[in-house]
Amino acid sequence: MGGSAASKLRKLSFYLDPVLIAQLLLPTTILFLFLVAPLLLVAYVAGQYSVFDVLSDPTYFSLKPRGQPVLILRTSFRGREVTIIKVVGVSFGAVINSLINAVIVTAGATVLGVAVAFVFARYEFPGKTVLRILATMPLLLTPFINVFVTRKLFDWR
Repeated sequence: MGGSAASKLRKLSFYLDPVLIAQLLLPTTILFLFLVAPLLLVAYVAGQYSVFDVLSDPTYFSLKPRGQPVLILRTSFRGREVTIIKVVGVSFGAVINSLINAVIVTAGATVLGVAVAFVFARYEFPGKTVLRILATMPLLLTPFINVFVTRKLFDWR
């Protein structure tokens, strides 16, 4: 297992041509710019606040619901009396609302995913390939949506 470090580096550089180096550096750079750097920035900004400040602010965390689940407005429209019913929901603060939303979306996605997987595994029908592609489309779009949301989050306008 002899050999100097210089000879090993020369042997490695033989295998790493410029195209391969670009194929290694480009995805690594994109990963750092669009995933690691925003996460580090979020961690840095989050470190400027204490946990007590966040948990004591009702904007972020509140065990007592604020607002009304249903908003009923009675107004006049073109000379007639109309009733507008708007479902707005209550607010438990950003943290608890996010957890509630995550639980509901996860449960719904699980039920829908199991049903679609069952149908695809059990039955043969026309258009199955197209539906399979449509079912996997959200998996492919997730990174682009994350980049869009992260860019909107850190936009100063």
